[in-house]
Amino acid sequence: MSEMPRAGALHRGRQIFVSACLAALLSVASVPAAAETDPAFAPLVKRLVRDGLPQDYVETVFASPRVRFNPQIMADKMVPLIRSKVAPAPPRPTGSSPYAQYLSDGLIDHGRQFMAEHAALFAAIEHGYALPPEVPTAILIVETKLGQSLGRAETMETLASMAACEDFRNVQDYLPMNQIEAGLRPWVIRRTRQKAEWAYGELGALLRFARGTGLDPASLRGSPFGAFGLPQFMPSIAERFAVDGDGDGRVDLFDLADAIKSMAEFLKFHGWKPGLPPERALRVIMAYNPSQEYAQAVLDVAERLRAPGP
Repeated sequence: MSEMPRAGALHRGRQIFVSACLAALLSVASVPAAAETDPAFAPLVKRLVRDGLPQDYVETVFASPRVRFNPQIMADKMVPLIRSKVAPAPPRPTGSSPYAQYLSDGLIDHGRQFMAEHAALFAAIEHGYALPPEVPTAILIVETKLGQSLGRAETMETLASMAACEDFRNVQDYLPMNQIEAGLRPWVIRRTRQKAEWAYGELGALLRFARGTGLDPASLRGSPFGAFGLPQFMPSIAERFAVDGDGDGRVDLFDLADAIKSMAEFLKFHGWKPGLPPERALRVIMAYNPSQEYAQAVLDVAERLRAPGP
């Protein structure tokens, strides 16, 4: 007959058992809960995978806590369009322009200092692309005030939220539908879906670009429409024209050398050549932004930068 275990041994056994249980509970508690994709994005995930992106990559990106469906993003784009359709705004006074601010003496002086500071980089770009330094500098001034205003909107969340509104039910509660005449509602639905389809194309480009360059798409911030980096490229433009400008093996549009060379690639493709007449130069810059007022502002800033400083 075996000997009965002593009380001390039982106590030590209980301690070991309790300690093991506590350790198990702590280990379970320390494992972070698996992030879940917002249900509104489920159709997007399936479509992106169907269009060729790896499923594990897409699911991982959409599981980021920074990527959440926000229907207000699409509503903010549509409400001004609806208002302009219902009650067109009066014409802006002649001579006023939102781009006039970029011709301020302070920004022009800053631009000249910027060109002087990066003279070697601009000299290389001018040699390779016949692009004088004041043109990309002017674009950087108008786009981001030379990197001071890169935008605060979450790029991936912006594009994904807009793309998810292809299902109009996802956004209709955020639009003033009860104030819209019945005859205008089909237009609202059609325009919303057009914007959603555009955003889906940019979203796919963003994920392909990010995957190819090792970029975390969920970490990007930029404009309310999804443009990012120093040159404020849309993802489809970045995918096509962004290049490694400093030879470090990476493409980073927040790096000045990469940004400037990528801008030069874009402008060269769209017809930039030395000695372009003003009307042709205007059309080239309009490839960057289709607003004639924008393009003229860039050329005006470039002209001021070219003139001798005080």
